[in-house]
Amino acid sequence: MKGFLLSMDAMVAVGVLLMLAAFLSVVAISSHSPEAAYRRGYIAGKDVLNLLKNTRMDDIWDRPLVRDYISLGYVAEDDRNLTVLDMVGRFWSSGNMSFAGNLTEEVVGSLVDAPSGFQIVMGSDVIYERGIPSGPVLSKLDTVASGYSKEQVVSGYSTKAFLTRMAKAASRYAYFGGFEGEGNMTKRISLTGLDRVLEARLEADVSGQFAFYINGRPAGSYTPFAAGTARDVFVICNQTYQVGFCSLFAEGSNELGLNFTAANISSSHVGGGFIRVAYNSSEPITAEADGRYDFPGVSGFMNVYSSFAIPGNLRSLSAHLHYKNSYSTYLRIGNATVHQSIAGSSVEADISNATLYALLNYTALSNATVPVRLGTEALQIVGGGNADVILITDVSGSMSSRLDSSSTGVDRSCSDPNLYSPSTKRISLAKCLDKEFINNVLNYTGNRVGLVAYSGVPSYVGARSVTIIRSSYALSSSKTNLESQINSYTADGSTGICGAIRQARIMLLQQSNLSRNRFIVVMSDGLANVQCDPDTADQNVTVGCINYVCPWSWYMTCYGRNDCLYTSCGEYVSDLASYDAINDSCRARNQTNSTVYSIGFGPVATCGVSNATLSGIASCGNGSFYAGSDPQALRSIYLNISQAIVNLSYHAQTVEITDVLANNTLYNDSYIAYEYDPLVPAPQYGEITFDLDGPAFGGAVTSPQPGYFFVPENSTLLSASLLSYSGQYWTDRAAINNTLTGGWNQFFRLWDFGANYTLLGDPFEVRIPPSLVEVGGNNSVRLDTAVAPAETKGGSPDDRAAFSISRKAYVGYGDVFPRSAGSTRTIWYDIDQDGDADGSTQLVIGNGADAWDPATDSLDDALERLLDGLNFYGDSGSDDGSASNPVDVRVDDVRFESGSITRVPGMWGPARLEVRVWSK
Repeated sequence: MKGFLLSMDAMVAVGVLLMLAAFLSVVAISSHSPEAAYRRGYIAGKDVLNLLKNTRMDDIWDRPLVRDYISLGYVAEDDRNLTVLDMVGRFWSSGNMSFAGNLTEEVVGSLVDAPSGFQIVMGSDVIYERGIPSGPVLSKLDTVASGYSKEQVVSGYSTKAFLTRMAKAASRYAYFGGFEGEGNMTKRISLTGLDRVLEARLEADVSGQFAFYINGRPAGSYTPFAAGTARDVFVICNQTYQVGFCSLFAEGSNELGLNFTAANISSSHVGGGFIRVAYNSSEPITAEADGRYDFPGVSGFMNVYSSFAIPGNLRSLSAHLHYKNSYSTYLRIGNATVHQSIAGSSVEADISNATLYALLNYTALSNATVPVRLGTEALQIVGGGNADVILITDVSGSMSSRLDSSSTGVDRSCSDPNLYSPSTKRISLAKCLDKEFINNVLNYTGNRVGLVAYSGVPSYVGARSVTIIRSSYALSSSKTNLESQINSYTADGSTGICGAIRQARIMLLQQSNLSRNRFIVVMSDGLANVQCDPDTADQNVTVGCINYVCPWSWYMTCYGRNDCLYTSCGEYVSDLASYDAINDSCRARNQTNSTVYSIGFGPVATCGVSNATLSGIASCGNGSFYAGSDPQALRSIYLNISQAIVNLSYHAQTVEITDVLANNTLYNDSYIAYEYDPLVPAPQYGEITFDLDGPAFGGAVTSPQPGYFFVPENSTLLSASLLSYSGQYWTDRAAINNTLTGGWNQFFRLWDFGANYTLLGDPFEVRIPPSLVEVGGNNSVRLDTAVAPAETKGGSPDDRAAFSISRKAYVGYGDVFPRSAGSTRTIWYDIDQDGDADGSTQLVIGNGADAWDPATDSLDDALERLLDGLNFYGDSGSDDGSASNPVDVRVDDVRFESGSITRVPGMWGPARLEVRVWSK
């Protein structure tokens, strides 16, 4: 009340002064000259400006008009110290002209006496006028009001925000080396700040069926299906599948185990991969610290080919080994053997930095991927293979004949000393050579053989008949089962080569994959005389017509007595059948990347028609054609082909083990520790990390297939790697290409550490130097595997890039938000990052009727800006390896703190306020 009385006193005093000034001015200027009129108008205008600039809202706080505006939410308690000019400017900038005019009249209407009339103009808008704005003399006065612009926010709330917690899962990885085993294995993985596990999965090239354990408790049994260097994905648990297994994880260190069920210990290994655990963390997400490689626990036989990466300048290196082994053991880091022990010893040893510094070149190991080999001396490294071979055998009626004529031959067993006599029945020799062939191929672990036996129904000129597949046997590594199938072969029918090749192609498509070396071996003792059904052809492959053709009636004259040459295409059945057989060899090559060999068996070697067909089959299949009528020559042909297949598919990382003792153990507390000066700084306070990956890539054995990955802009790259599923090969080279490198830069070469790969580790994770990675652009990459520097094998189709980035998890003060009655505001969270509302999440603030708190609006603005920085395109979490998946941090996924300030002045204007007074 006291404040109100003082305010009224001030108003009265101002009024008296204004009237006195007006009276004195009239007395002083008695003339009605234009100068006197201008003076009177100027004084009146000055009075208006003084009132607007010097009267505060607090002075008129209890006026009925002001109280109404307070109740409507247009004037707030913290507006008391504003001048009337500021308040008028606010109303004008928000488009409330009537509010501005009413407030002006409340202050100046009864206190200022204009000679004829006056107007108050802000910008180009008349906000108040009184009297008649006319007269011979016009006086103008103006001032500027900073921070005001029409239809712009003049002041209000502004908020900054920063992330304190994300429900987005942290991810922790336990990597397997390029080859780890042989026996049951354990891995350690540390989960810090664990709330709950969202998912656990194993992505790896696993050799056989196994049971999985989490901290010693069973978590399911699993069977791999991928072959060769391909990976399998095993989901151990998630929020909807095997949920109970996720609860077996604990805060801190966890032990994860693979117990293999195979009787053969050499089948108990992992050829590259990782275990990933995604979980909600109660702590801010930060990058996992480098500096340590943990050996796997192995119960059975220690045979580890792995690596670790030093992402900076190496300062110190040490190792701790804990094992017991019935054989002598060695550890090799890079190109140097740094530890050896005698057979039958139980070892717990520490290798100091001083020891390693004397043995290793720390400069060469800096910023590099370093191979690690923990092995056993004096044991033979045995070869393995990844060949898938379909062996096709002709069982047509002519296979009952002797090798040297069309007379019926003698049926003999493989142990018969007369097996290689010309009188032996062709099918008897073929069955024995088939058995010898599969024994040679399957003598290398990992190779498989499938069988097709074919004949057919005789065709006549112009007719087509589908090949009869007498029997087939799926790809297998069981010599016993395959030999049993071969024993069932009998001879009957015609020669349907085309259908047999088609069957082999289908088997490879269904039972094999591109990571395998694939082969088809076709043999025939006669002319192709059964065509393929054109309705079953699934690809049009055109080849030229063969030169040698014979009409069916001349078929038997084709054994060295008569060759028939026709230049036209498709004139005779044998021509069409040969054409179909060659076409399907082309299809097999194109669809399965298989190599096709062909064998002319018996007198057919002298038949030009048959030779042309079989030669065309081999040529279209990128293989070789062989022919022979001598039994020993045929045996050499089969041996040569089997050896060529073995050589093309050979790899070696398994050990020949005959008497491994059960107590041979590598304990998983063994490790290599290293300290380094990082080339990339750790995430800063207020930043969060994301683990992302690129799409899968890889190729056939003949050539690696390039891939790519994209690092989102506005990110800081923490690390980047290529993941190589090398299986029983070695990862021997890696390269990157982008605008920074200006071409392919080969940043990893295994042969830099030595030419004998059996002594070297095999990396699964190959680190890319960060200086070579382009942020905000595409990075092309490629990998290759080998068994020696010059014997490349291509990459796995599951190879991919993996990288970590950090992004800011805070935003500064943003827009200024005023109080505004009866309005709403919509915030769009553009989840798919395509610039439109499709696929976006919408948040509407306000209900269109009631006023809403400007502090809340500024808070939502801060959250929106925070999410805009965190939602981006990435490649994370995609099971199929596809690229450009959005990384989505949802509205309910974050907790954040904010700092708000009020009364933030607008940065607009200044706006011009003008008083116009007319006088006579």
